[in-house]
Amino acid sequence: MRLRKASLKSQEQLAEESDLSTRAIQELEGNYQQPLINTVYSIAKALDMDPVEFFRLIIEDYEKNGKGSFSEEEDEGDL
Repeated sequence: MRLRKASLKSQEQLAEESDLSTRAIQELEGNYQQPLINTVYSIAKALDMDPVEFFRLIIEDYEKNGKGSFSEEEDEGDL
């Protein structure tokens, strides 16, 4: 996830700060899981982002690239 990397947080740090497991973060970034709204909210807060703006970026990325923003794949439009 580009936003996680930009925040200089490891998957472990993001997991701890968002009350998720490291495995959950890995599965989101690997596109093995789709997040629930409470997961999106928790991650946004852990990244010090407004949850509405974070969700908007996810939707925008999905519409542009056909995949969610949590993916590790780095296309120009990925977060």
